[in-house]
Amino acid sequence: MKKALFNLVLGASFCARLAAANPYPEVGLHPGYTLMGLRPAGFEPKVTGMDFMPNGDMIVLTWRGQSGPGATRADGVALTKSYDGAPKLYRVTNTRGTDPSAIKYTEIGSGFKDAQGLCIVDGNIYVGDIDRVVKMVDKDGDGVYETQQEIGKIPSYMGWFEYSFGPVYKDGKLYMALASNVKNSGFPEKPLGKDRGTIVSLPIGGGTYTVVATGLRAPDGIAIGPEGEIWVTDNQGGWRPSSPFIQIQEGKFYGYLADGTSVAPGVTVTSPNLWAPYRDANDSPTEPNLMTAGPFKGQFFYGDVGRGGIYRAFLEKVNGAYQGSMVSFSGGLECGVHRLRTGPNGEIYMGGIGNGGDSNQGWNGKTFGLQKLVPNGTMAFEILATHSRATGMELEFTLPAGTEAENAANYVVKQWSYIPVASYGAGKQPDQPRTVKSVTLSSDRKRAFLQIDGLKTGMMVGIVANNLKSQDAKPLWYNKTWYTLNAISPSQPFEPSVEIKIAAAKAPAALDLQVARFQDRIKVTLPNGSSYKVELLDFQGRLIGGEASATGSAEIILPRAISGLHVLRAQAAGKTLSHTMVF
Repeated sequence: MKKALFNLVLGASFCARLAAANPYPEVGLHPGYTLMGLRPAGFEPKVTGMDFMPNGDMIVLTWRGQSGPGATRADGVALTKSYDGAPKLYRVTNTRGTDPSAIKYTEIGSGFKDAQGLCIVDGNIYVGDIDRVVKMVDKDGDGVYETQQEIGKIPSYMGWFEYSFGPVYKDGKLYMALASNVKNSGFPEKPLGKDRGTIVSLPIGGGTYTVVATGLRAPDGIAIGPEGEIWVTDNQGGWRPSSPFIQIQEGKFYGYLADGTSVAPGVTVTSPNLWAPYRDANDSPTEPNLMTAGPFKGQFFYGDVGRGGIYRAFLEKVNGAYQGSMVSFSGGLECGVHRLRTGPNGEIYMGGIGNGGDSNQGWNGKTFGLQKLVPNGTMAFEILATHSRATGMELEFTLPAGTEAENAANYVVKQWSYIPVASYGAGKQPDQPRTVKSVTLSSDRKRAFLQIDGLKTGMMVGIVANNLKSQDAKPLWYNKTWYTLNAISPSQPFEPSVEIKIAAAKAPAALDLQVARFQDRIKVTLPNGSSYKVELLDFQGRLIGGEASATGSAEIILPRAISGLHVLRAQAAGKTLSHTMVF
């Protein structure tokens, strides 16, 4: 009894200290977006899942509302409080409109234990509960889901923080991210059973689960990436020195051992594709979502439930593997951001959650939230992406940079590594300052190449850009970026990456298409005699713009921020013409 009481007090004290240290987001409301509330009076959802039906209705899943340990076993293991069946499923209508008064909500399902996610596939709702995945069933077609069809069981032992996140859907399977149980203090705890701290898959039609990958701590976010990959955000803690952003690969081990021991010699640990630096930038990152429209198309947005705000992750391939950078994107929100979805016009939908401010599981003392950010046409001057180059780093901006960007003294660069240690919040190695020897701007002034000696692989590279303004005197919205340098790219400044060059060499050659490029558009001259469907695609096949039926010529308006390899395609009467373009 004394041991259990000591653990409980230690855990509460530790979490309270973390809560007191939690900073506010480093930026306010992003100037390029207008904030709109999505909660009618009386609707206070603690959001654990959200997605959209084909007709645009938002489906929202809510939390049971408590996270502290409720009991300990005789051996001191913390167990979660009893499940009370409080999670609810809601339909929220008119969220894609502009009138908050038109938004309505209706309870459409219940009977969950501690569900932490949902996804919608072909109009069907799949919910991930603590120990199973279910398909919601509306027997009488009235829009209320009276029953649940169990898709499959997943392992659960009621350990504290032993949440199950997801699902997401890919190729006939539902994928779940399963957290490991931890002690009251957040330190590792001996596993209570097998297959926790893993990614598992289940056939969407029902069946037993299969372990896909292992070595995760608290992966409170699972998503589909730009090429259909599975991605997760994991959370820092004991033996997890910072929060990683990981592309899940079958059979890989990602380093976390729930029993509190270090990785044995000879065991291969797959490194994160991207680190979100603990305390420097993130505390508790949550669900990522891929932006499919607007200037940040192809990048991930994700929230932070402990620190508040939204963050943006840019990924590029170097030597065939993803790595990249992250920046702070927007604050000014009502609650810690737990779930994200992006809309067809670049909107960002945010579901909030918190634990009453009594631990590091919440921000601003708020326990619920539902809002969206709507693009308002304003382009902020900010770091769009960070690229590895053979002899330094390249910053890409959303707008042409002013003369301040040419001054090497305005950049502060340091690198460091992470080593897993048992202590919570520890393992970051000492900073290694690096000197920016020179700065060169591209001809359009949207890229700044920083020549930097001594950069090493396996390191985080932190860059602070001070005093920078755009050519029209806009200050830099957020002046820090963190890049995970798993490999140094052989690419040269202002050139397409080596990966893009290889892809371009394999792309169809230009044929009978004449293309004129302007700052905001391209004009295509077409062969005479036919009507063509003209499309501009990125190299992952996503449509950027085009005309459904063009004769003689076509114009395509370019997004404000466009980069990388693209393919221009014109189709008519069984004939396909193409042209490869690099922006």
